[in-house]
Amino acid sequence: MVLRLTGTNIEITQAARAYVERKIGKLNRHFPNILEMKVEVSEEKTKNPAKRYLGHLTVDADGTVFHAEERADDQFQVIDKLADNMTRQLEDYKGKRSDTSRATLAKEAAVEAVVPSEPPETGPQVVKIKNFVIKPMTLDEAIDQMLLLGHDFYIFHDSDGEKMKVVYKRKDGNYGLIDPRLG
Repeated sequence: MVLRLTGTNIEITQAARAYVERKIGKLNRHFPNILEMKVEVSEEKTKNPAKRYLGHLTVDADGTVFHAEERADDQFQVIDKLADNMTRQLEDYKGKRSDTSRATLAKEAAVEAVVPSEPPETGPQVVKIKNFVIKPMTLDEAIDQMLLLGHDFYIFHDSDGEKMKVVYKRKDGNYGLIDPRLG
């Protein structure tokens, strides 16, 4: 298992690194086939000091990607919250997986490239590019992956039609499917 720890606007000390390895490393108990864990902690200038530290945890567990985001007033509390959130997600997924047999879901690489910010022009700019690997999956598997990641939409490669499609949450609680065609 690979554990990557990065800090933005904050220095990651050896004590903090050891704390992350101890707390986040315990996730292997719940899901032994974790391939990679990426922890990002940043300090932001906010009006509310209880939300000053922002943490992201992305876990690649044998092709299934889980994501947690938490805020707290110090870096150790944000790590605790991330570990608790991810433990709940992994236990929920493990329960779902034992109830029904599922095919392996899409594997999302946690490779992100940040485009350097330039002086603003007339409108919004692309500030982040996300690259990920897509495996063919059914619509139901794509919905499950979208819910696991906590996103409002999910891009997937349809295993039946062999085309790229987008599933999304609608305001009425149902799901929509975008099936693009060349025109």
